[in-house]
Amino acid sequence: MSKTRPYYYCNVVGNTNIGCKRQTNEDWLDSFECENGLVAVVCDGMGGHVGGQIASHTAVDAIKNFLLSRYFDNPQEAIVAACDAANQAILQKTRERPELNGMGSTCVMLIVRNGKVYIGSVGDSRVYLIRSKKIHQLTKDQSYVQMLVDLGEISKEQAEHHPRKNEITNALGLPSMQPATVLETPINPEAGDCFLLCSDGLSGMVSDEEIVRVVSSQSTMSQKMRVDALIERARKHGGLDNITCQIVEFAITPPTEMNKRDTAKKMLKYVLPAVAAVILLSWGGYSLWKYIHRDDSDSELVSTNNETNVLDEVPNAKVIRYDTLFYGIGKKVLEIEENKGYDALTIHAHLKDKDTSHIIKMPLTLSSMRIMPADTSFLSVQQDSLNVNKCFLVFGKECKGKEISLRFDYKDSTYIYVFPVANPGADNGNTFKNAPIGRRKRVGKGSLEVMLDDTVATIQLGKGVKEQKVLLTNNSKYEDANNFSADTIYIRYAIKAVAKRESWYSYEKSDGRDCHITIITGKVPAQNPEIKIPLDNTDKEYFVIKIKK
Repeated sequence: MSKTRPYYYCNVVGNTNIGCKRQTNEDWLDSFECENGLVAVVCDGMGGHVGGQIASHTAVDAIKNFLLSRYFDNPQEAIVAACDAANQAILQKTRERPELNGMGSTCVMLIVRNGKVYIGSVGDSRVYLIRSKKIHQLTKDQSYVQMLVDLGEISKEQAEHHPRKNEITNALGLPSMQPATVLETPINPEAGDCFLLCSDGLSGMVSDEEIVRVVSSQSTMSQKMRVDALIERARKHGGLDNITCQIVEFAITPPTEMNKRDTAKKMLKYVLPAVAAVILLSWGGYSLWKYIHRDDSDSELVSTNNETNVLDEVPNAKVIRYDTLFYGIGKKVLEIEENKGYDALTIHAHLKDKDTSHIIKMPLTLSSMRIMPADTSFLSVQQDSLNVNKCFLVFGKECKGKEISLRFDYKDSTYIYVFPVANPGADNGNTFKNAPIGRRKRVGKGSLEVMLDDTVATIQLGKGVKEQKVLLTNNSKYEDANNFSADTIYIRYAIKAVAKRESWYSYEKSDGRDCHITIITGKVPAQNPEIKIPLDNTDKEYFVIKIKK
């Protein structure tokens, strides 16, 4: 991936395996870039050992050649037309070789273009979206059992074990093939999204829960490791069919771009004259300003000589927050390495009880990195003696900062990677002494009593309040605030919880630091009610909120 590559924000990794029972592999896959976009395709062939293999390879090759040789304004039309071309290619092959008559193939295709994802399918191969540890099936099987599900004759669970599960109602290679089914609305991908394309050799052998667990293990497994792990799980569960999958993963939320051809025309017609006028006006204004302020000195946007919050000074920056680091004198806490072969940057964090790696799929460089706070008594930079593309961040003698921020400028954007810092050796006896607890004199709102233990709080429910709102946060900017509409607790630890809903309370983590809790006062149990919020990077597994009526 390079700066000139249009799809720097995502990556495709796939693999195929014969499975445990088949004599040949009738699946095939490919991914490629062309004028129509970044394309990923998976085909599952049928029609005997030889026919199925030929059908899937013919389909993939036909789709690739078709999309490389012509351009479509609408990617959805490109998917339909490419599948039609694959269908005709298979039919032509059977005319040339009558012994292959009856061969065919399923197909799932994904196109990334202008920051959007377009999806189409023929047959029962599938595309899933795994987002925030939840799975969404984006395609609908064109099969006999799916027809029964649609008619309400069997359930989705029964369909998974139906004896006619493998009978499909549409395929490439049929003279009467129905056009590819295309997702009506393209998807706007988000950072961390993974699109999984797979044959039924995977979806039929690996549960949704297992798929989510493997694909979401981004902090501990590379993309290739996750692809291979999915295939291995299908083999472990029997591997009754060939197994193929591709993961299209988005490292960042892609920018939404205008069609390049339209953009070029508009640039020539409207933008270039306007830019020329702006440049002339700006130069005149700048010259006048320089004359008036000729004794003043220029200053940088972000200071590197003080602890001014870098996030406040770059309001339009893309901020990504990671796990909490624990301070220790001389502790090597972050390893940062340029991966020039992949045009990516790896940040390896040494946490309290585990290590994590964060792969940033952009060509960021160590030379462009700015570290906040820039205080060597708190944090120093050491160069790896064996690798010029790698450096270490090491804690100094004094814990002066509450977080470490790494800033990179890339193209027209600024990316800031933030690691909160906790100091276990500090005196934490009064952890909540200055913690905000909402307006203490509010009428009809609950008041907050904080226990000495920094992972236990007690809430007194307000009279006549139907729902009690509580904000649990480790965002240091809230420490001195006292004007929230809900009781607020500031903690030092990372919040591990994502979302939970019970009969009398619910909570949801919104941005990695804030956990919003709602308590339905009329349904609170009489005996020792408490809410446990899972924590990360601490010896104590939960933050416990005890309820007083």
